[in-house]
Amino acid sequence: MFQELLFLGLKLNVRQLAVVEGALMVDAAACAPAGTCPQCDHPGVRVHSRY
Repeated sequence: MFQELLFLGLKLNVRQLAVVEGALMVDAAACAPAGTCPQCDHPGVRVHSRY
């Protein structure tokens, strides 16, 4: 249930939630087959960035 509240519209698998030094830490992974370009809506074929 918390996945729908925290990440509305995103296809994420939340693996763990923890409070670390007063901040919420979320360990999550994408579970959608592929992301799409926000400009042309074509499916992505590779990872463009990480953070």
